[in-house]
Amino acid sequence: MRAPSRGPLTRRTPCACRLPFRWTPARRRTAYALAGERERLTLMGLERVTECVMKEEASGWVYILASAHMGTLYTGSTRDIVRRVYEHKEGLLPGFTRKYGVARLVWFEAHDSVASAYGREKQIKKWRRDWKIALIEANNPRWEDMYPTLAGYGPVPKFPKHNHE
Repeated sequence: MRAPSRGPLTRRTPCACRLPFRWTPARRRTAYALAGERERLTLMGLERVTECVMKEEASGWVYILASAHMGTLYTGSTRDIVRRVYEHKEGLLPGFTRKYGVARLVWFEAHDSVASAYGREKQIKKWRRDWKIALIEANNPRWEDMYPTLAGYGPVPKFPKHNHE
C-alpha cells in the first residue's frame, strides 16, 4: 500500500492546540475563494502553529442556523462568523447542515474569546428546543436571515456583546 501524499495541502499539520488538521478539497476551495494572495501561505500550513497559538486571543461567535421558520436548528461556534455561515450556505463541508438544508442565520452572539464562545455553544446545545426558539424570537421574531446584514450587504444589527463568565 502506498503512503499518502505529504504535500502542503494534504498533510496533517500538528499545531499548538494539538488538533489534527487536514485539507480536504472543500476546505481548499473555500480557503482559496476567501483568501487573498498574501494569506494563502498561511492557509497552506506554513504559519499554522502561529495561527493556533493566537486562536485564544481572537474573539469568538456563537450562532444558530435554521432551515426555515420553526424548522430544524443547528448551534455552532466560530472565530470567523461570516466565513463559517458562508460555508454552511454553500454546502462546502459535509455534515448536518448540508444534509438537512440548515443555512439561515437566525441568531448570533459575540464573545471575548473562543473559549467562552465554545462554552456558550455547549450550554445552548443542552437546552430544550423551546428555549432556543425563545432566544431566537427575542431578537428576530420573524426568523429572517441575518447573514446579508452581517456580511456587509446592509446595516449591521446591534447586539450586545455577551460576557459569559
